Amino acid sequence: MWEFHRIREIAVVLSRYGFDDLAQRLGLVGALRRAAVAISGRQQAPRLSEAVRLRLAITDLGPTFVKLGQMLASHPELLPPEFITEFKKFHDDVPPFPIEQAREVIERETGHALDDIFQSFDDVPLAAASIGQVHTGVLKDGRKVAVKIRRPGIESRVEADLRIMRRVALMLSRSIPAVARMDAVSVVDEFRRNLMMELDFFSEVRNMIRYRDMMSDEPGLLVPSPIEELCTSQVIVMDFVDGIKITDTAAIEAAGVDIRKVVETGMRVMLRSIFEHGFFHSDPHPGNFFVMADSRVVLLDYGTVGTVDPRRIDEMISFVYALSARDVDGLMNVLIDMEIIDDDTDVRSLRIELASLMGRYMSVSLKEIRVATFANDIFAVARRHQIRLPADMLMIAKAMTIMEGIGTEVCPDFRPVEFIGPYFKQFYIDRMLDTDKQGRSMTKVVADGLTLLKDAPYDVRRILRRMRMGEHTLVVRAADEKQARRDRYILVNRVLFASLALAFFVISAVFVDSSRPFGHVAGIVSAILSPVFFLSLLISMAVYRGRSR
Repeated sequence: MWEFHRIREIAVVLSRYGFDDLAQRLGLVGALRRAAVAISGRQQAPRLSEAVRLRLAITDLGPTFVKLGQMLASHPELLPPEFITEFKKFHDDVPPFPIEQAREVIERETGHALDDIFQSFDDVPLAAASIGQVHTGVLKDGRKVAVKIRRPGIESRVEADLRIMRRVALMLSRSIPAVARMDAVSVVDEFRRNLMMELDFFSEVRNMIRYRDMMSDEPGLLVPSPIEELCTSQVIVMDFVDGIKITDTAAIEAAGVDIRKVVETGMRVMLRSIFEHGFFHSDPHPGNFFVMADSRVVLLDYGTVGTVDPRRIDEMISFVYALSARDVDGLMNVLIDMEIIDDDTDVRSLRIELASLMGRYMSVSLKEIRVATFANDIFAVARRHQIRLPADMLMIAKAMTIMEGIGTEVCPDFRPVEFIGPYFKQFYIDRMLDTDKQGRSMTKVVADGLTLLKDAPYDVRRILRRMRMGEHTLVVRAADEKQARRDRYILVNRVLFASLALAFFVISAVFVDSSRPFGHVAGIVSAILSPVFFLSLLISMAVYRGRSR
C-alpha cells in the first residue's frame, strides 16, 4: 500500500515539473495520473531547463533519490554535461530527527542507559544528513566523543524506494533506447550496493579501522578511532576531532598552519591509498576534510569507500604511462585489457578521437592541466562511443577531482598534475623493481600459461564443434580488407611468438635441473629459445607500431 502512495507521489512530482511524457512512459496513467494532476493543481511547469527541472524533481522526491542524483553526478560518461553540472548541486542536509528518538536508538542498540555511558551528552546535533546525525558527548572516562546515529526507520523507506527505482529503470530501459544503452538497471543496482553499505554502520567502523591501520605510516594523517564496544549497525561512537574545516583558510592561517603543505598531504594520502593500498576514501569533500593545529589532515565519514584490485592498479598505471607518452596505441591496448570496449564499439573512430584529444594536450604544460578538465574530456569521448567505464575508475576520478578542487580553492597556486607526476614516476619505478611483486606476477603468468596450454585442445574442439553446429558466427568488420588481413596476420604471429616463448619458458623451468641428460639439454635449449621468441614478439610490436605512425 505504501508503495502505491509513493508511486502516486512520484507521478505528482513529475507532473509538477513538466515531465508528463516520462510519467506516461512509466505507465503512470489513468486514475494514477489524474490523481497526480489533481494533487498538483496542474500548475504549469517552471520555464527552466530540463536539467534544472529534473534536479528540482529529484530533490522533492526525498533523500534516497537525492543520493541517486549525487551518484549520477559522478557518472559523466552517462549524462550530458548540463545534467552533471546540476546534479553536483545536490545537498544532503535535512532537518534533524528529535533527540528522544536519538536517545532511544542509542539505548536500544548499546543495551545501556544513556547516563550509564556518558558523563554528558549534547542534545543539539552537530550535523544532520539523510542517513543520520551526529551528536557530541563525554564518556565516563572523560574522553570526548562524536556519536553518529542512524535515522530511525530509514532502512525500510530506502528499501521501498530502491524497489521503485529499479522498476522505473526497467520500464525506461524498455521504452527509451538511450536509457537502455546507459544500462540504467545496473546503475541502480550499483547505487543499491553502495547505499546499503552506507546504511550499515558496522561496515563504516571496519572501513575506519582498516584505513587507520593501513595508513599508520603516514605522519600527516589522523584517522579517528572508534570505541568498538559501543558501536553497532546503527550507532558509531568515536574519538572527537577538534579540527578546522579545510575551506576555512583564515582559521588555518591563524593557527600557523602551512596551507600548501596541508593540500600536498591530502593529495599524497589520496594517491597512496589508491595506488599503494587499493582502498581509498571516495568522498573527501570539504565537510569530511579537516586540519589539526599540528598540520595533520583528518578525513571523516568512511561509509563510502572505494576498492581497487592489483590488476586494475596495473591497468591504470599503464593508462597514465600511455597518456604521458602520447601513445594512442598503448592507450587503446589498455582499454581493451580493461574489457570496456565491446563488439559494437567503432575502434577506429575511437582511436582517431583519442589521438585528437591527446594532440590538444600535447602543447599544454603540466601546470596548466587540470585533472577534472581532462577527466571530463575522457568521459565525453566515452559517452559519444557508448563506453561504460568501470565503477572503481569513476570513483577514483571523483575522489581525485574533489581533492584537486579543494586544493586549488584553498591554495590557488597549487598545481595538482605537477605534484602527481613525480609521485607516479617514483611509484612506477618502485613497482617495477619490487622483486616480490614481480615474482608473484611471474608465478601467476606461468600458472595461467600452464592452464591455457592444458585447456587449449578442449577449447579449440569446442569452438570448432559449435561453429559446425552454427552456434558461433565469425564477424569481421573492416573498412580496409587489406589492412584487416595484415592486422590478423600480425595478431596470429604475436599469439604464436607469445605461446612459444611461454611454452619454452615453462619447459626450461621444469627440466633445466633435471638429472636426466635429455631433460637437462631440453631445459637449456628451451631457456635459450624462450627469450628469442620473446624478443621476436617485442620486435614485431615495435615494427608494427612504427609503421602505424
